[in-house]
Amino acid sequence: MRRTVCKSRVVLVWGMAAAVGGRALGAGPDAWWESRIAAIAAGPGASAGEGGPPRVEKVGESTGGRALTAVWIGEAGGKSGGARVPTIAVVAGLDGRHTVGTRVALGLVEKLAAERPRELSGAAVVVLACANPDGMTAFEGAGVKADDGTNGARRKSARDDADRDRRMDEDGGADLNGDGVITTMRIKNPRQGLVRGAAADQVAEADEARLLRRADGGKGERGEWAVLTEGRDEDGDGLIAEDGARGVDLDSNFPFHWPEFDDRAGPTPLSEPESRAIAEWLMGHPEVVVVVEYGPNDNLVSLPANGKMDETGQSPISNGVLDEDKPLYERVSGKFKEITKITGVGGVSRSFDGSLQGWAYAQLGVASFVTPVWVRPDLLKQEEKKEEDKPKEGEPPRKKVVDSDDGKWLAVSDQRIAAGQATGFVEWSPFKHPQLGEVEIGGWVPGFKFNPPESEWPRLVDEQFAFVRAVAEMLPRLSVEGPSVERVGQRAWRVRASAVNGGSMPTRLGMGVRARRHPDTRWALEVDAARVVSGSRVQGAGRLSGSGGRLDGEWVVAGSPGDEIRLRLLSPECGDREVSVKLEGEVKP
Repeated sequence: MRRTVCKSRVVLVWGMAAAVGGRALGAGPDAWWESRIAAIAAGPGASAGEGGPPRVEKVGESTGGRALTAVWIGEAGGKSGGARVPTIAVVAGLDGRHTVGTRVALGLVEKLAAERPRELSGAAVVVLACANPDGMTAFEGAGVKADDGTNGARRKSARDDADRDRRMDEDGGADLNGDGVITTMRIKNPRQGLVRGAAADQVAEADEARLLRRADGGKGERGEWAVLTEGRDEDGDGLIAEDGARGVDLDSNFPFHWPEFDDRAGPTPLSEPESRAIAEWLMGHPEVVVVVEYGPNDNLVSLPANGKMDETGQSPISNGVLDEDKPLYERVSGKFKEITKITGVGGVSRSFDGSLQGWAYAQLGVASFVTPVWVRPDLLKQEEKKEEDKPKEGEPPRKKVVDSDDGKWLAVSDQRIAAGQATGFVEWSPFKHPQLGEVEIGGWVPGFKFNPPESEWPRLVDEQFAFVRAVAEMLPRLSVEGPSVERVGQRAWRVRASAVNGGSMPTRLGMGVRARRHPDTRWALEVDAARVVSGSRVQGAGRLSGSGGRLDGEWVVAGSPGDEIRLRLLSPECGDREVSVKLEGEVKP
């Protein structure tokens, strides 16, 4: 199985383990985000600014019972005077290893709540700062750290017999050398048949023996190293760490192009309470017109392909958009790169199959973006070489950096060590494996390529704050021109009214029109059908283009002087409003 005012608002949604409905905040390794969310709701900015105080809303619960909570900033609860307003939803922490996303999302909410920028006038933001509290708790806890971003272990929906031996979750990675992390093992020239999957297809980089890469047969290279996950063959089937107690990768569990044969994608789409709660929440808020995800992927720097459709011919490929939506993605991408100076993501991007981003675009029909938030320093546009980056006089020549993503990441790790910070790479060390014999254990520290030092957090918050403001300024904003009335007979009157989109973003994307999730934006004339002389009582359009797109309504109705006619402008994305017009005036000669 494979398988939007108007006034604007920004909505902040957090998936967090915070207290909701009277349940006390819990202590433990996840309390740092719980307590910050509680402080935002009660802090100095809670009673100030347009739209009232931040509003906390429970969206659902994780498998472990931790709350997923939405926090709204801007128009109270995403509404202005009871009407919907366009909203930006920010979702972070679907991958439990991507803690920088959650930290920046929290900082974003605090900054929005305190400063209430003018772009939020008639708008709202909702931030889901920790959409995977179980996974992040496990990753940040006191146990062994593994490179696994799923929503936790040993849960009913995630149990899987990956090796088909009729035993489940019995053979995962293990911290054999006791250094607190599960990394990798490398074996030099393993004998044939030593263990399944131990293929000697790697060679060491010529200038950096710590790094391995796949041997290039076209250049006559012959592999000499096999690489496996750190662990043992617990079930005697000749495989190492192939059937561990892993949860589900939430960003592969959404229905659009769901990767059926990926055992980390879950048994069915939306099988997990976290992904299901997020999907139901977003579907219940038609005013959400933009979704921004913080996670290890990108479609803001590297734009999605346009015009490439899947086998159905009705939907784009996983990382694709319709031709008519391409200009909006280009405009948002340009603003993002101008603000962040990011030029690339350094090899940490992943498949879009089953992703929140893909589902939000193709099935919700909204503008949907994803960014890793932080990238390696060499992937930022440099105006000029910083003085501290230049070799000092008398300083020994710096070691040549291997020209590959891994080589550049290793240079970052070495720089951190030199600055007295934690390493990102565990040096290879010999180990006597009980089944494989002599091996070396080492490799990348789980989460290293995702998360920057603490000193980077303020800059990242400022960047995302500026980006959200820029997107909020683009949101559709409907205004009403008229209504006007003209007497065309003794008891006949021509009534006109127009809705005009003053935002630069259309009220609905081309994909939103194609998805047919919502009814059209429309004018509804609220009079008895017998009084309508001409013109349909309901007149609508699938979308109003940005920067002046119009929906003009015109009717001829029967009535007496002094009668009042009510018109309703109905917009799923921008909210509803009502106007009235009095029938008055003389027949023009």
